[in-house]
Amino acid sequence: MGALADKAKQQSNFLILVKGEPAVRVKYLDFRFIPSQMDPTKEVAQYKFETEFGIKFWSNGNGKIMTIFDALQPGAVVEISRKASINKDGKEDSSKSTYEVVEVKA
Repeated sequence: MGALADKAKQQSNFLILVKGEPAVRVKYLDFRFIPSQMDPTKEVAQYKFETEFGIKFWSNGNGKIMTIFDALQPGAVVEISRKASINKDGKEDSSKSTYEVVEVKA
């Protein structure tokens, strides 16, 4: 990333995950439910993390992600990455992405 994109990541209140970049290591602090931006009649989880740049938030409504965080205790260290989504034909779908959350054991 360039200097401007790096500065934007530092100053944002939200965790910015760029497709294809290395995983971001954060400390999971808490979550709360907020209205979905796509469908205000539904709720998504907003996670709170401690990062190298301070407190950051990440909203995600994916059930698999919720299940992963439900099994974690506050204070757990995790790595989150954003990867290209592969369609059923085995080709990259640039309009979609997938997230991976992995707990880092001490």
